[in-house]
Amino acid sequence: MHGVNSAFLAIILLELVHTTVSRGPMTQQVQEFLIIGVTVGVRSGLEVAAGAPQNGPREVAINLVLNAAAVLILVIALCHLRRRFRAESSDD
Repeated sequence: MHGVNSAFLAIILLELVHTTVSRGPMTQQVQEFLIIGVTVGVRSGLEVAAGAPQNGPREVAINLVLNAAAVLILVIALCHLRRRFRAESSDD
């Protein structure tokens, strides 16, 4: 589990550095931050699932549902942002 945590942490940190260093348009940076949020949500869900034997099944189920809902909201926001960006760029 420690290796998975380290790998996800490295990915998240690399994404944050890339996003903050890049000088792209604001819509691109927002998309990258949403992707970082999805990555963090998935990592958190995997951590909850891996710690399931230590916690009660009800607590694990609640945490997984909350993580899944958060990731779903972020993915919907990302899709909406990308559609809007494509529509604006095709209008130009």
